[in-house]
Amino acid sequence: MEAIQFPQQKEMEAAISELRSFMDITAVTLHEANVAGKSGYILTIILEENSNQIACEMYDWADKIFKRHLEITYRIVNILDVQDYLKNGNLYYVKWYLSKVVLFKNGEFNFKIQNGLPKTNELLSKAEKKNIEFIAKAESLKRGAQHYEGTNNHQMALYTIHQAISLLFHIVGELTMGKPHVNPSLLHHLNLVKNFAPILNTVLNGNNAEDKFMMELLDKVNSNFPFKAKTRIKKETVKAVHKKLHNLLKTTKKIYQTQLSYCQERIVGFIEPKKGKANLEEIVVNDEAVITNAITSYLKTEAIYCFNNGQTKPNHFYLLIFTQKLKDNAVHDLADIIKSKTDGRCTATLLIHPFTELKTKQPDQLYFFLNVKKKGKVLFRAKQTDLISLNQTLNRDYKESKDYLQYRNIIVNNMRGWQDDYEWACYSPLKGVMLHYIIEQICLGMIRLFMGYFPNHFALSYLLEICDYINPKASIFFSRLTEQDRNLFQVLSRSYPTLRYCSTDSFSDKDMDLLEERCNDFAQFANNIVKTELERIEKLEPKV
Repeated sequence: MEAIQFPQQKEMEAAISELRSFMDITAVTLHEANVAGKSGYILTIILEENSNQIACEMYDWADKIFKRHLEITYRIVNILDVQDYLKNGNLYYVKWYLSKVVLFKNGEFNFKIQNGLPKTNELLSKAEKKNIEFIAKAESLKRGAQHYEGTNNHQMALYTIHQAISLLFHIVGELTMGKPHVNPSLLHHLNLVKNFAPILNTVLNGNNAEDKFMMELLDKVNSNFPFKAKTRIKKETVKAVHKKLHNLLKTTKKIYQTQLSYCQERIVGFIEPKKGKANLEEIVVNDEAVITNAITSYLKTEAIYCFNNGQTKPNHFYLLIFTQKLKDNAVHDLADIIKSKTDGRCTATLLIHPFTELKTKQPDQLYFFLNVKKKGKVLFRAKQTDLISLNQTLNRDYKESKDYLQYRNIIVNNMRGWQDDYEWACYSPLKGVMLHYIIEQICLGMIRLFMGYFPNHFALSYLLEICDYINPKASIFFSRLTEQDRNLFQVLSRSYPTLRYCSTDSFSDKDMDLLEERCNDFAQFANNIVKTELERIEKLEPKV
């Protein structure tokens, strides 16, 4: 683990693996605490930018996992908050940035953290200025309390001391936890902060009766402000509370100076990430890693193969995924997740199959799997996965594909005949369903002939994406650029169960004629390329 030698590495790895199974994690880091009486390490769990999970709501779940594996202080934070903390002078995160050891990260982590980030000396300078201003404000409040004490305005003295102590807890919280907390109760605030700054117990201890009385008195005075009547408060009490404030201010300055000195030492040997063209790979998002992480987080994945990435459409991935168990609607859900995780840069067509299908006896499907496995790029493979041997023959017998194509043609020709024969074919919901299944059968025949592949997902948009892999011109027939295009494709995408609920025909004859024309053009296009492929196959096959 680079500079840090953590004794429970195996337990840590097991905990991180389990956390990743249900949390949208972009990185997990470890850095030394060693401040404010806190020794050991702090684990930082960083959530992805687009995660719907709220950091503060994930602690109960994480606690259960750490109880099973190891005891460690940890923080959960979204990467957007980390970026904001760094750029706005948070000294805790400047220290984290200078000293972190990354235990896990996905492909976008470095880019997200480093993109637009000023140099570390600028970050440190901003953090120094911010903390000096906070401490100066606390000192000003302390002097104000002194003034009120001197004029025997004990209520205002205690009220001002309450404000000063709250501010100091705020400063200590940011210095030791990375996030300042606000709590009107000093006792509750102390109990939260002291876990990361045990040294506070030497100044104010909630278990000490005298200290507890002082904090409860301060809370009472604060809640009664503005004062409607004077409350009798002994001068000795004010002096004792003021002394506590003095010691807390002194301790806060010490914590700040310790964190600042640590950062100043670290910054000397710190190598700034380069942003020149020669090091572009360090800041450009690794889309393959982001996509792989999205898939493995969603599915129990055995292997991922990428074939023909970006050759058909820029930043479009065709992925063959083997999983332990299929999930309902995984194809569409994962495609949406990938688009979201890459901020819309990438799209994907996902061919998801159970791992057991690698042992299929169906020769076409086995040919397709072997072909992708041999010629595609491995994005992920589980350590325990025992894939089929590549020594198997990749020669293909086209007989089954041609037979399958012939039956698709029988179905298509009969359905087109029904449309010509029956007057009710002008009803757009029914016509849309008829055209849907005509296009589906054409797509299935093409995919089987050209690729040897038989899908297990049959949404029309999905089948057309696979046809686009076969020939990029396939996508031009059903474009979805205009509102009319999208409405027509919506009609085309309807399957037969929708007929149970359809009623008024809302589409004009002109629109439906246009849709039928597009379907006929696609059918003609498919017929031409299939005919050419059959002629090519015929030349390859031995003549009897």
